[in-house]
Amino acid sequence: MSLRRLIAHDLVRYEGRRRSINRLRARGLIEHAVAWLAPAQLGKIDLGLATAHSAPPLADKLMGDSDPLIMPLSEGPLRGRTVTPLHPSAPLAAKNDPKPRCESCERVCEGRRPH
Repeated sequence: MSLRRLIAHDLVRYEGRRRSINRLRARGLIEHAVAWLAPAQLGKIDLGLATAHSAPPLADKLMGDSDPLIMPLSEGPLRGRTVTPLHPSAPLAAKNDPKPRCESCERVCEGRRPH
């Protein structure tokens, strides 16, 4: 995106001579665009860390397939279908993060929505 387009969409603002990022708008763009820019790729059965609807924030509220979705992690606690992470270090970062997150929810769920 060009700087002018970012400014027109209020993603970047000028404050005097300095530019600043509108973090709320940028977060919304990233949250909603990631499913289109990096769609989830389901892979083989492997060990890993639960993600999408198989992860703790949603696992109790949603029903998924019989095989849980996981981000591949060699010392993972769960066996399931792999989902390609957005970044190679995402599974390890998620494992070390004390607050559970659902990095792949939007990417996986977007592919299931009727068009």
